[in-house]
Amino acid sequence: MKGTIISAAIALVGLAACGSTATPTVRPLAPSPTLTTYTPTPVQTVPPTPPLALFSTSTGFEVVNDQGLAQWGLTTTQMETMVGQNPQLDKGPFQLDTNNVNPVVAGPNVLLVGLPAASTPPPVVVVLSSAGKTMGSGPVSGPTPDFGLLVGSPDGTEWAWNVTLGKNQTGQDFGEVEIAGIGVPTHTIYKWTAPIGASEAVNYWTDTGIILQRTASNTTCTQYYSLNNAAFIINPLTGSISDLFSGDQQFIYATSEVKVAGLYSNPNGVSINGTVYSEAGPFVVVGANVSPDGEHVLVNRENFLGQCGGNIPTDSAVLVNVATHSHIDIPNLWESGWLNNSAFIAPSNMAYNLQGKPVKEIAPGGWHYLGAVSG
Repeated sequence: MKGTIISAAIALVGLAACGSTATPTVRPLAPSPTLTTYTPTPVQTVPPTPPLALFSTSTGFEVVNDQGLAQWGLTTTQMETMVGQNPQLDKGPFQLDTNNVNPVVAGPNVLLVGLPAASTPPPVVVVLSSAGKTMGSGPVSGPTPDFGLLVGSPDGTEWAWNVTLGKNQTGQDFGEVEIAGIGVPTHTIYKWTAPIGASEAVNYWTDTGIILQRTASNTTCTQYYSLNNAAFIINPLTGSISDLFSGDQQFIYATSEVKVAGLYSNPNGVSINGTVYSEAGPFVVVGANVSPDGEHVLVNRENFLGQCGGNIPTDSAVLVNVATHSHIDIPNLWESGWLNNSAFIAPSNMAYNLQGKPVKEIAPGGWHYLGAVSG
């Protein structure tokens, strides 16, 4: 039986093989797709606004570019009006003029700080952009800031100040550091107590934080430093504090990338990120400014001729390249601050280049340079 089934299967296969051969169906080729080439739209990169120079004048302030061309400005009357003060008080007897308003550079903005001597109107800060547009305002509540000094945050939307509240039972000065801003009410960020014979101050707010400086009362122009001096960094978000300089290292300036210190053991020298630059002579390091890109430091040195009064000190500046450690001495010059990464301003309002050479006077000599608005 099995053989019969196999034979039948073979027969069926044979019949299929002897039949007509089927013609295979040829599938037509699909047309090639048309490729569309898309040209991406280039992203328009907006170049950063070049820094502008802010100058105080006898009638208000002016903002100019690096060529000395005026961009915008405000008169004293306009400033007083913007912070709610009465300009008419300026026309009366001096003792009745309680107005007080000053412009302060704060990163890309200008702060109009209104601190009237009277109880009204209340103290206020109005924030203006680098183009003069009003960005907002905020308070300066509580006790009057020490010396009427406020410092602006790097982003230009907040400000901080120090208040010395008095002396405690042991004769130590004590006080607190306050912060406010656009939409930010005044609040205490840090409370301090200084050692006997010392005081605390807030003079800087850089990208490394708010700098709290401790200064001993026994310093003079010829003995500029003290082992009791110190400096600390306050975190503006948390209020935490960390040591910056103390002992032999005396605070000059600090950013997140560059730390500049004078030296108690060598008043002629300066430490920049740990590298000491020192020159023989009677000059004392009294200040420094770091370029916006952190690549250069300008150091001011003075010779007080051995006495604090009755003389005009001799100035000398040193321009240091942070990376290469090279430096250029610029005699008979005091620097007022950086304009941009490649130029700084002297008191004559002459712009100098990185070779220490004068380039262009960008403002009248009677104006006072307040700093660069970063744009």
